[in-house]
Amino acid sequence: MKIYLPPLLFLGLLTFTSYTYGQRVTNVRAQARGNVVTLTYDLQGTIIGQLYKVEVFSSHNEMAQPLVHVRGEVGPDMKPGINKIIEWGSMKELGDYDGEISLEVRATLTFSPIRFTTPKSNAIYKRGKSYKFNWLGALPNENLQLELYSDTTRQYELGRLLNKGVYQWEIPVNAAPGKTYRLKISSVETPGNFIFSNYFTIKRKTPTAWKVVPAGVITGVALYLILKGDKDNPIVEEDLPLPPKPK
Repeated sequence: MKIYLPPLLFLGLLTFTSYTYGQRVTNVRAQARGNVVTLTYDLQGTIIGQLYKVEVFSSHNEMAQPLVHVRGEVGPDMKPGINKIIEWGSMKELGDYDGEISLEVRATLTFSPIRFTTPKSNAIYKRGKSYKFNWLGALPNENLQLELYSDTTRQYELGRLLNKGVYQWEIPVNAAPGKTYRLKISSVETPGNFIFSNYFTIKRKTPTAWKVVPAGVITGVALYLILKGDKDNPIVEEDLPLPPKPK
């Protein structure tokens, strides 16, 4: 059996892509020695702790099914890294096949820890206003649960959503002001994959001191301003005329 392995055919192709993740297989090299083909590749990720399922496909079956007789850094739960090695028993896989072969190394993201990018530490938000909260990780369109906490006490669930990396939240006008709020996001299918956000503060939209002012205070201030006048328009005191004498 003769296996022809032109270098240009060995391109690391990532077939699983999404809007946020930059994982990819790169720098794929191949060397045939006897009945064994050794593949070397680099696997890049974006978040520490990501795991991939790595498979090798061959042109002998039009890339329809992954190769079976492989060993090394291939299969489920592969971590990102460089110079990762796969050995392929080509004779067992191909039998009497004789011809040119091209191979593809594919990586599918199977697990990605979640990490909030907002809110920033000690961020301040006002009731009645809408804000975006962002995160990285989880799988594309994975079902997530988002919850509001006050320190360690769960307040309520904000919702369940497909992972898009962002959630727009209008803070209720009746939310209690506080400085120990935080969000928790978790995978519905993998509850152990969760994270808490930084603490943030919820404040009233308008300070209470400006919203409620006793009427007497306002009247007193207005009266004081009227009586005092100003330096450009001073109040001139004049004697009042005497009333006319009765006839």
